[in-house]
Amino acid sequence: MTSGQNTLFPAAVATVFDSWTVLQLAVTQGFGGAESREKAEWMITAVDQWFRENKDIEDFELEDFLADIMNTEFDTIVEDGSLSQISSLICRLFQLCKEGKEAEVREQVQRLPKAAVQNCARVAGNEEGVEEEEEGNSCEQGAHNSSTASFSGGLSNGMDNTCTSSQDKSQEPTEESMETEEEGWTTVHRGKRR
Repeated sequence: MTSGQNTLFPAAVATVFDSWTVLQLAVTQGFGGAESREKAEWMITAVDQWFRENKDIEDFELEDFLADIMNTEFDTIVEDGSLSQISSLICRLFQLCKEGKEAEVREQVQRLPKAAVQNCARVAGNEEGVEEEEEGNSCEQGAHNSSTASFSGGLSNGMDNTCTSSQDKSQEPTEESMETEEEGWTTVHRGKRR
């Protein structure tokens, strides 16, 4: 790659990440801690370096790499299908950069929608939640700390994301939440906190 292509690919990755709702939600909500924004910026460098150090990276390899980063750095599991879309797009952009097709890279990057973080709304309810992790969050098609990101189309803007919080405090397993299996193993199902 020429020096222009050396800066084009990281810039393209940055734009892709800026349009990725799951990542932007994790950053704005601080799923990665106080350094969430820095972690997102580091991801750009890590992806760029990974592509430069390895030949012929496949979509699924990048998907696994990004899934590991999201899980490790942002404590978020992405299950909305956006990982495969993002991975495929980044691999395609790298190939175009490698072939010197800068105009095509710029065109594809300009067509990306903005992250739809504003469509990720918390359902009104219990507003006391200073310590949300202890309250027990449950998201329906949303993302939250120690959980799953599940959006309807990671690069689209038509998302309906809601989060709810419950304040169930009981952590004692009940008879209903435990079942004994045939070989003497007891399966304890996580119940709602009361």
